[in-house]
Amino acid sequence: MEKLGSTFFKADILEYMSFGKWVIEADPGKEPRLYCDEVALRLLNIPAGNDPEKDYRDWLAAVAPSSLERLIAAGKHVAETGYGEFQYLWKHPTRGNRYIHFIGVRNVSYTDGVRIEGIIRDITDKVWNETLTREEMKEGLDAIQGLASEYVILHFINLETGSYSSYFYEPDISQKTIRLNSTEKSYYEMYERSIRSICHPDYLDEMLKLGKRENMIEELRHKKKSVHRFLGKTHENQYEWFDYVLIKFDPIDEEPTRAAAGYINVDQDQVEVLEYQRMAEGVGKIFDFSIYISLPDETYRVIRDTDESTPERDKNAFTYLRSRAKSIGKKNVRESLEKWFEVENVVAKLEKYSRISRDFYNDIEKKWYRANFLIGDRNEDGSISHIIYGRRDITKTKLIEIQKQEDAAAGEAIVRSLAKMYFTMLEINVKDRRIHVIRIPEFMNERFVVDGETYDDLKDKYVRMCVDLDYRDSVREFLDYPTLLERLRKQGYVQKNYLGQTEGWCRMTFVPVTNEDTGEIEKIVFAVASINAEKKREESIKYQADHDELTGLLNRTAFSRIEEELKNNTDRRAIMIVDIDHFKEVNDTYGHVVGDAVLCQAADILRHSFRKKDYVVRFGGDEFVVIFNECGDGFADRIRNKIRNINEVLQHPTKEDMPAFSISAGVTIFEDSYSKEIFKQADDALYQTKVNGRAGCTFYDDMMKTSVPQWRK
Repeated sequence: MEKLGSTFFKADILEYMSFGKWVIEADPGKEPRLYCDEVALRLLNIPAGNDPEKDYRDWLAAVAPSSLERLIAAGKHVAETGYGEFQYLWKHPTRGNRYIHFIGVRNVSYTDGVRIEGIIRDITDKVWNETLTREEMKEGLDAIQGLASEYVILHFINLETGSYSSYFYEPDISQKTIRLNSTEKSYYEMYERSIRSICHPDYLDEMLKLGKRENMIEELRHKKKSVHRFLGKTHENQYEWFDYVLIKFDPIDEEPTRAAAGYINVDQDQVEVLEYQRMAEGVGKIFDFSIYISLPDETYRVIRDTDESTPERDKNAFTYLRSRAKSIGKKNVRESLEKWFEVENVVAKLEKYSRISRDFYNDIEKKWYRANFLIGDRNEDGSISHIIYGRRDITKTKLIEIQKQEDAAAGEAIVRSLAKMYFTMLEINVKDRRIHVIRIPEFMNERFVVDGETYDDLKDKYVRMCVDLDYRDSVREFLDYPTLLERLRKQGYVQKNYLGQTEGWCRMTFVPVTNEDTGEIEKIVFAVASINAEKKREESIKYQADHDELTGLLNRTAFSRIEEELKNNTDRRAIMIVDIDHFKEVNDTYGHVVGDAVLCQAADILRHSFRKKDYVVRFGGDEFVVIFNECGDGFADRIRNKIRNINEVLQHPTKEDMPAFSISAGVTIFEDSYSKEIFKQADDALYQTKVNGRAGCTFYDDMMKTSVPQWRK
């Protein structure tokens, strides 16, 4: 075994020297042979002195089926590359399932066939120590064995040295495979190059910061898994949502040294469809007629209609409901029901009660019905975004005693059906604070006991194991039980958004269930839903609101926000106004299509010519604004050179259909709080550039107070 350690892995091997050593020889035309020292024989339960060929067969026979194929593949990997390591499940005859970790190096001096020399250790106790949950270990095993089929690409990383291996890369998993190709030896270098090529600009700074060695180690110092969502470019050059996942392989209380990093494509549209299908399945079992209404446009989608007479989403929901009410029969019932179906009335009552219902008698059908409105979902600000309307026949249960039983059953059924819209839903008994499970995800069942637990015990476990570290303090404060009851009495319901450890963005909601006679809160329903799709829409809307549609630069709306930030900053900064020389002539000569291309080329070269911490804005028409933060020594010379270089490029276009053009710029440097006067100074400097012949850059000075024409002042 003295030939075992290459210099690259010497430090890693030292950790294993007190454990079992083994050798596998595979010669052409012969069965593979296994040789072990005393420690390895004991670990693998192989009697000393057995036939090496039989030892090899017995060893493979004891490997768990789920690990066997990957183990053989790992052996081939060692034979081809010279080194490998693997973790697999092994069935010990007396000690049960054990987790075995091996590393191996090919002996290149062995010429008869393939000789792999390695070291093994039993890591079962380390795997199941009290700091690791079953779910966390499963994640680690899935990553190590390459079984996590949702990963587009998966790397194993030595965080200390930066060395890495791409053990799992299957571009056929998804049509949205992220674009990653690399020859760098350091993971950190490969990561930076890859992220720069695929990441959307809005997420680039955050993702680049994450890829630094010290930041990756800090990210995993106190948790086993870290997830960061970003927009990444696919092979089709389309931006899609991806999760960048880091998984720590060290125990949670030890310094991170090894990790896996993977990319997962996030299909939020499919998530939304599944959520609606689950909701429709649950609600459809309660009502014989039900629709899902969107606000504020009041359009609807049919969930269930037993007589199949409802048009599919071609009318205003409340107009349609009022039209149905006109066929009820008696005038007083019709008019009262039509008023009850007014949207303002429904929303106002739902804000107060969260669910409203009304019984009515259809004189034509000779049947009693109960109509229900309940909240389907809410916006980020707490306002109602969706309403569920359901109607059911209660003719057989109209008698008072039966009706009370029906109400209770219907209420429970509604709560349970709504649970299909949430991945977690619990019921809390106010009297003893005990938890009753309505719906929980599998990972919660595996991590801790839920049903029958007290609220206070479950709260601490939930925050520690389900909530991202940055949100734990605020979630603990939100879950405080005494103040929770006070808030529910005042507000009717309470909600909080937070970032989960594995589920992304979530919204938790508490809704009270009161006694009809006393009005006191008897139970509290706790529900958690994913709002990843909502966050995605918000980010898309925010991007569209702040960016120019043609050029992709920040727009005038964003500039107004930046102006407010500048007012609270006294660092040395500068503002530059740029416009395209003779742009009107370009439009008149070549047409608006070429004019738009000129605008886009100017925007693109400005975007890439300045620092990421500076702002580049399309102010309007052919005018652009650049705001420079932290202007140091030599700033003026650098900017003049930049503008000179930009004009050199613009005046020598490489495309035949692109005309030559130039830009003019005016700059002012300021240290006081920003004001409109500073913007005017830059504009005056721009004017001076044009007076001087255009295609250049002028810095403002006090002499311009007298040289600028009066009409400009």
